[in-house]
Amino acid sequence: MNIEQYIHYDFRQFIEDPFFRKWVTEPNSETEAFWYSFIETYPHKHETIQEARTFLESNQAYFTRHSKTEAELDAKWKTLYDLHRKTKDRSSKTSKRLSSRWLSAASILLLLSIGTWFFLNSWQSDIVYATDFGEWKTIDLPDGSQVLLNANSELRHSRRWRKGSDRLVELTGEAFFKIEKKPETGASFQVRTEDLMVEVLGTEFNVHARGESTEVFLHEGKVKLEHGEEETMMSPGDFISYSSKKGRTLARHHRNLGVGAPDAWKDGVLIFNDEDAFPILEKIEEIYGVEIEVKNASIYSNKYNVAVPMEDLSVVIPTLEKSMHVEIVLEGTRMILK
Repeated sequence: MNIEQYIHYDFRQFIEDPFFRKWVTEPNSETEAFWYSFIETYPHKHETIQEARTFLESNQAYFTRHSKTEAELDAKWKTLYDLHRKTKDRSSKTSKRLSSRWLSAASILLLLSIGTWFFLNSWQSDIVYATDFGEWKTIDLPDGSQVLLNANSELRHSRRWRKGSDRLVELTGEAFFKIEKKPETGASFQVRTEDLMVEVLGTEFNVHARGESTEVFLHEGKVKLEHGEEETMMSPGDFISYSSKKGRTLARHHRNLGVGAPDAWKDGVLIFNDEDAFPILEKIEEIYGVEIEVKNASIYSNKYNVAVPMEDLSVVIPTLEKSMHVEIVLEGTRMILK
């Protein structure tokens, strides 16, 4: 990447540049090193970069959830950019009506406020990854760890992890973690949900944090759960469900690894073996954002073996119909089971 090509970039050119956007939305060691070096070499571009970076960050979650193609991204960035410039133009016209004395005072206060706002948002804000209904994402974290984020989920972490310190992420929804070991520093990796804290040194595990509980399934290694005033050590195959609202462990047992395990979704399929209808339908609602209506209550009296490919509903529905021996009608976001 040629560092000199960015010397004359303005606000719009920065937000339209793919390499700059990658630094803001999905930073890695390469982009971090490049842009910090650029700012140090060309400090007069710092203000423009900060404005563009904050603009991208403030809209990151929206674009992550709702944009599917590069063309859609560019169109939405252009719309927001135009609104951004119109707002600035209106502010400029209004400010011209002020007397020079008050304008100077207001300018000083504005610069101080903007500087503080840029600092807090650009250097201390979290990086957020989000998925929409029916969308899955693989995330490479700055420390080398990898996260598979399930549909309708959100993961966030601090923009600047200190080298050698513990690594913390916050999860809403479901994710499978492959943690990079740090034997040279002993730094742990922590996942915080509304219910508990999962702490590991190097392992693979699944966390489902939605509704009134958090479920943790350990695939490999060892983890420590901190829930309430208690700590629980887990071994491979252990499954624990804990609710802070209810103040107790809802389930704790050993599950077989592989087919039918709680983390099977990471391989692109939802697998239920000899399972009641309720958890199956609840999972479909959660992932695809539909509301399921059951017309025949006898559906709940049976157990099912279901393997649903995690694709579009047009693929999911006939699979469910065959596996559960039901007829499904889709009306908007309502799935009616007969």
